Amino acid sequence: RERALLGMCVADPKLGREVLGRIGDELLTPLGLRARDWLAGHLADPMEGIERDDEALVSVISAVVMSAGVEPASREAYDLNLMQLEQASLERRISELERSGADPPVELHRQRNLLAERIVRARS
Repeated sequence: RERALLGMCVADPKLGREVLGRIGDELLTPLGLRARDWLAGHLADPMEGIERDDEALVSVISAVVMSAGVEPASREAYDLNLMQLEQASLERRISELERSGADPPVELHRQRNLLAERIVRARS
């Protein structure tokens, strides 16, 4: 989902710039964070100036650029994608707590359920 969202930002740089500012660190993988930060300064030409020896960043930015023409870049699509990233983040937090033997707070489960309902409504 993060690559799809970043691809939408490249497809519509005006709206994409706004969305990049809304993508919290907790929603992205470490490589996704690097890609978001790179794109924040390079939306007009994402491949321009990228260091070719940074293979991981080159790879993800190349994939994001290629997906830019495929992913729909509408406010609704951005919002849905952000909710899906937030849902994945909540799922990771709950799983991490369960793996460590802790009981996840009820609030995390509540947030996850509310978000799932919002996603279903957004899709219909």
